[in-house]
Order: sequence, then C-alpha cells, then structure tokens
Amino acid sequence: MGAVEAILESIGVWMAAGDQQDYERDSAFVRSLLDEETFQKHWNEGRALSLEQALAIVDVEIPA
Repeated sequence: MGAVEAILESIGVWMAAGDQQDYERDSAFVRSLLDEETFQKHWNEGRALSLEQALAIVDVEIPA
C-alpha cells in the first residue's frame, strides 16, 4: 500500500473515487491486524520500493 501511494504520487495521479474507498477500507483492515509500529515499518518499506521492485513482488511484468 505504501508502494502504491508513492508510485501514484511520483507520476502525479491518484485513484478514482471508487478505488479510493476500497483502498481506504483495505488499509483500515490491514491496520487493524498490525500494531502501529509494524504497520509503519512495512508502509515505509513499500514507499521506498521502485516501480520495478513493487511489480516484481506482485509478479507483474512491465510491457515493452
């Protein structure tokens, strides 16, 4: 989730309203499963990923 926000910020766009609602719901759910320190640690690690690193984690290839 941190990677998603960082990538979208870097290209100057944000999610559509419907996607934003889903994202906020999912983010709240993940936060409920973790203590704040653990959540922030992983959030920050995600924000530090490059686009290529983030896509590799979810096994997506960038089209040529």
